[in-house]
Amino acid sequence: WYGGFAGGVLATWLYMKTRRQPFLRVADQVIPFIALGHAVGRIGCFTNGCCVGVPTSAWFGVQFPDHSSPVVPTQLLESIALLALYLVLRSLHTPHLLRRPGVLFGLYLLGYALIRGTLECWRANQPLVLAGRTLHQLISLALAVVGLVLVVRGARQHPIDPVRRR
Repeated sequence: WYGGFAGGVLATWLYMKTRRQPFLRVADQVIPFIALGHAVGRIGCFTNGCCVGVPTSAWFGVQFPDHSSPVVPTQLLESIALLALYLVLRSLHTPHLLRRPGVLFGLYLLGYALIRGTLECWRANQPLVLAGRTLHQLISLALAVVGLVLVVRGARQHPIDPVRRR
């Protein structure tokens, strides 16, 4: 996901630059729907049996055909969390907040970093790369910092006139 997301952000930024449109204003407009699409995509991961969690004997464990024991359905947990993130972002998707570019995008980065960083604790076959953390947890930490910077910066700036293009 992170690689595809980075590629999408880069492609959108380049396109917006050629159109002389502000990236963060566009990102704030679409980011709730990115979260919704990602939630649907994780259901696809569940039906495919990929991105599984660690083995469990808990009542919520799911048995996949190619696994010897039930596993934590991290795909469904992530899908539910992303749906909740979509609902939060959509409720904040107001003209008032949209006049502060980067705030919604930053909230998405913070929210998804929290979701992914937490669920990595239950994902199977994730090697630890640094300080007892997986690569995705480290990326989540970096994105949380970027998200926090965007939220704070957007909250401090004077609201942009919605009629202005830049």
